[in-house]
Amino acid sequence: MTHRASRITHPGFLLLVALAGCGSSGDGMIALEGAMLIDGSGGEPVRDALVLVKQGHIEAVARVNEIPVPRGARVVTLIGKTIIPGLIDAHAHVERWAAERYLAWGVTTVRDLGASSTDSLIAIKNDFDLGSVLGPRMLTSGAMIDGAPPPIRRRPR
Repeated sequence: MTHRASRITHPGFLLLVALAGCGSSGDGMIALEGAMLIDGSGGEPVRDALVLVKQGHIEAVARVNEIPVPRGARVVTLIGKTIIPGLIDAHAHVERWAAERYLAWGVTTVRDLGASSTDSLIAIKNDFDLGSVLGPRMLTSGAMIDGAPPPIRRRPR
């Protein structure tokens, strides 16, 4: 089965960049080769896949030797490994200490449902967005809204 090269823009694939490591390489291209790719489309897994990543975006996906690896690309051999789309945690209460753990667990996007203050959440989100703290893409609702606690009703004696 032949798979044509394609551009994939799913943000979950950012995990691939984090796993491939940081640093500059020639033209900024990272070539992940040899892994089995499950792309989440429902199709058959791509065995012996080649994934070309540039500046955090998937540029091409093919089988090894179907397309050339650009000169100067950093090549990461992943034989025996599996690449999947990033996972989404849709109910999180993000803490700064857990940021890198999300990525280690394969979670590349979190939806934070509230914290004690909006300022702390926005500060963490900005740090993630600017890259000053390694962490997942974050969507937030702001501070938690609980309201006043209900009155305590005592049983009649």
